[in-house]
Amino acid sequence: FKSLSAQMAPVGQAITFPAIITLCLLCGAHGYPKYWWDSSQGVIPEGNPCGAHPERAYPELEVDGFWLESPHGVPRPDPSIYFEFRSSARDLVSSLCPGANYSLQGFFPVPSLVLLTSSEGRFLYPAPTPGCQNRVDWGASMSPRAATLFNATYAVPCNVSADVIQFRVTSASRGYPGTWAQAATTMPVDASCAAAACPIVATTRSAPSPVKSPPPTKQTETPPPSPPKQKKTPMPLSPPKQKKTPMPLSPPKQKKTPLPPSPSKQTETPPPSPPKQKKPPLPPSHKQKLPPSPSKQTKTPLPLSPSKQREPPPKNHSPPLPKPNLSSLPVM
Repeated sequence: FKSLSAQMAPVGQAITFPAIITLCLLCGAHGYPKYWWDSSQGVIPEGNPCGAHPERAYPELEVDGFWLESPHGVPRPDPSIYFEFRSSARDLVSSLCPGANYSLQGFFPVPSLVLLTSSEGRFLYPAPTPGCQNRVDWGASMSPRAATLFNATYAVPCNVSADVIQFRVTSASRGYPGTWAQAATTMPVDASCAAAACPIVATTRSAPSPVKSPPPTKQTETPPPSPPKQKKTPMPLSPPKQKKTPMPLSPPKQKKTPLPPSPSKQTETPPPSPPKQKKPPLPPSHKQKLPPSPSKQTKTPLPLSPSKQREPPPKNHSPPLPKPNLSSLPVM
């Protein structure tokens, strides 16, 4: 889409009224995408493919006998241009599902008119260019509609031929000269989330599933080496530790207990002392018996007091002395 500015006619060339009208129209014109894709405009009579964008300067272009001299220059990439894709729930997405529709927004640094294309699929809004459902003229090649934000509705095909879909834009700002600015982005296609209305994609996804079935057999072959690893790790180490700690030390202590001292004391009691022998009495020839003294005869035992009678006689713990056998003694 070219900014149509006219070159003055050579000196001496007659300028007709239609030519003056054309010059006035061209002087007020800006960059219009339709000059690129609409062959009826006469700028590119052979037209361009549905996904084509300017790749160089075009000084050879001519409109109604006037050379355009490539007013937009060589296209340059503009990193300030970016895109956003949203699902039907208005959520930002980073991949596309076959058979689904998405909202596409394009952001530009200055008000511009834009040519938008996609490598596959079709645009539902705004209406695509005739004969190319993947191409949109953002702004409809009308200068008052130049903007910094454009919206479009894009439909992903069910039978996507590639893993990604590319989106490209070429924009030109209002005023002269408006250099071409370009940007592009790619969106991966996730076949696992294909819409139910895509039976072809569903069959293509189900076909490779039986091919991937052999890997489970490899997984079943891997478990056998695991049992030997479990056998190499003996766990019954706790019993030997319990055997190393002998506890029955109390029985020998009970055997060392001394015998009771009562029997020894009974055996050690000294025997009773032998009875004292009385001196034999003198014969009667030598000694005469004396008459008993009157004191001993007259003495009568006094009666004991009642208190003393109640008291028991003291016990003599010593055994009674045996009486001597006088018959065994020799007679003097």
